Amino acid sequence: MDEMHRILTRIRIAKLQSEVRAKGGNEAQGVPVRRKRALSASSTGKKQSILGRK
Repeated sequence: MDEMHRILTRIRIAKLQSEVRAKGGNEAQGVPVRRKRALSASSTGKKQSILGRK
């Protein structure tokens, strides 16, 4: 579980970084990126709890 979660987080971080670079770097690094990270973190938490129940 831990290794899978680490891999998924690395992929998400890489996607976010590529999005920030595509949008133009400094302008996109503000609040929107933080919101996206918070949303992805909450969704991963839900998925983990579902997998844990199984």
